[in-house]
Amino acid sequence: MNDISSTPALREPAQKRSRERMQRVMAAAEMLLVTDNPETITIPRLSLAADVPRTAIYPFFPTSQALFAHLTGLHLTGIMERITAVGERLRNAEVATLVTAFIDEVSDYYKDHPAAARLILGGPYSHAEYLARERCNEQIAIFFRELLAQRDTPIHLPDSPNIAMHVVEIAFAIIKASYFHTHYISAETRREATVMVLDYLSLWQARAARASSEAN
Repeated sequence: MNDISSTPALREPAQKRSRERMQRVMAAAEMLLVTDNPETITIPRLSLAADVPRTAIYPFFPTSQALFAHLTGLHLTGIMERITAVGERLRNAEVATLVTAFIDEVSDYYKDHPAAARLILGGPYSHAEYLARERCNEQIAIFFRELLAQRDTPIHLPDSPNIAMHVVEIAFAIIKASYFHTHYISAETRREATVMVLDYLSLWQARAARASSEAN
């Protein structure tokens, strides 16, 4: 049902009524995720909140974890779409500008979608969600590496060690830690994530230049 989620393919509602019901169920889940512990959100609770019979939910979402994994995949796809749009717009910008824009865009997405923050930064709540999150981080890393390589003044990040993936994981770890402590991504956290990413890239470039010099 989405490109990033690692969950087994869920049944697509064929009838308009079923699609509308599942939309209500997902909307109810997102509302509850903002205020409640995800572990307390069950299919029976969602049935009451969405006014949808539980027997109509089970064929599409047999467990609340399956529903959370689906929502996680949808939000990760949304994050990837925002990252792609920013990257295309700033293709030849300074690296610092690009990194800042990426971190701001992701942080803004979580601000705009608090349920996504609860699922992705507060989770994972299942192995499928973990895999989906890592797959998204990997896609962002690939996109970042390709952007830098295609610039007018290209920077070629190696696959091994996977510098681009390290960059993404550094930024994610800082944002996730901030969310754990405050349930909020502050301007200070955004700046710190940017600085740490740029420092890591600078250290890698210095090591790469030193290695190249020694080889010659």
